[in-house]
Amino acid sequence: MIIMRLKIDNFYSFKDFEINFSYPRKVKNSLIEHEFIEKIPNFRFKKLNIIMGANSAGKTTFGKMLRNIFNFIAKQRVDLLLEAVNKEGTEAMFELDIVLKEENKYNLYRLNVVVEKIMLNEDNEHLNIKKMKLSKATLNKNDSYERAIERLDVVKKYSQEENEKNETEKILDEINGFGWFFNFPQSNNLTKKIKNLNVASNILKTFDNTIQNIKEIENTENGYQIIFKNRDSVLLQNGKIVDRDILSSGTEEALGIIFAIDQMIQEPDRPFYIDEKFSHAHSELEKSILSIMIDIMGNESQLFFTTHNSDILTMNFPTHSFTFLSKREDGKIKVTYPEDMIKRNDRNLINYVKNNVFDTIPDDELIYDIIDIINNKRKGVI
Repeated sequence: MIIMRLKIDNFYSFKDFEINFSYPRKVKNSLIEHEFIEKIPNFRFKKLNIIMGANSAGKTTFGKMLRNIFNFIAKQRVDLLLEAVNKEGTEAMFELDIVLKEENKYNLYRLNVVVEKIMLNEDNEHLNIKKMKLSKATLNKNDSYERAIERLDVVKKYSQEENEKNETEKILDEINGFGWFFNFPQSNNLTKKIKNLNVASNILKTFDNTIQNIKEIENTENGYQIIFKNRDSVLLQNGKIVDRDILSSGTEEALGIIFAIDQMIQEPDRPFYIDEKFSHAHSELEKSILSIMIDIMGNESQLFFTTHNSDILTMNFPTHSFTFLSKREDGKIKVTYPEDMIKRNDRNLINYVKNNVFDTIPDDELIYDIIDIINNKRKGVI
């Protein structure tokens, strides 16, 4: 599955929000290979999506909304959409454009869903699906994304006002059968069997050079032992760490990174969302792991990678690999694509960020006002 575009309105803090993962111009000598659909070279998609922005700009929430939508499509998890509806209104909408490979064809789908939150009583809410429409276009060898969306035809649709029977499940079944992977800072790590223990060992020993190895514990379900050179050890059981004080915060984060890379090796052709997993890691480690992830991605995969690390901007990725989110004073989340503002693949992207061209540096004026507050308090002014 390839994600091309997503519109969101009134879910979480997203209002009239739209984000696009296509790009119009081919980049020469790009570090990111195969950013197009096989045998359809003009249908270009952003394979690497580094999402940056200030705190509370929507980076994590965007990933959660995307995960909720996937669970709604694949598992009819209406409850996840219900909890995401913004408190300021009852009606919400999303529209998702994705490409699926089906048999020997690539199909572009557009799913539009309008929902309404209904308060049955003070403690009971219900999500009502008001409208749902699925459109489809089979891709031709000369198609671009922009050309293909002009041919989208309605496959199935449902309207609460027009249809006597709710057939939304049949609509969702049309686009089922795809996979995904999301890893958030609070995610439980290593909840599945690690297939590549040698890779896991290399990662752990890089994060902590006192670690000797990691091995699977026999006759346990997802049980592992991290062994240190001084013969200390840490046990992991279904992602839970026993005696976690032995591990540093950075090494504990490495467990989530191991899980992500292990999944990428096993099933490379799906979207991966890695959200701020390096807050306690050295910048060079984050850059190294990101490079490895890019190398092992499948041709029909996308990596969504959120970070505050401005050193990532120096890695000579294409300008279109970066997306910047910022929250305006009215609460709306703004999307900025640097390729729209910089007409060439500028290697000095970091200078634009440092000069706050993309409105991603937080206003810290109130932080410095704390000094005046403290001084005035000491003087008895307040």
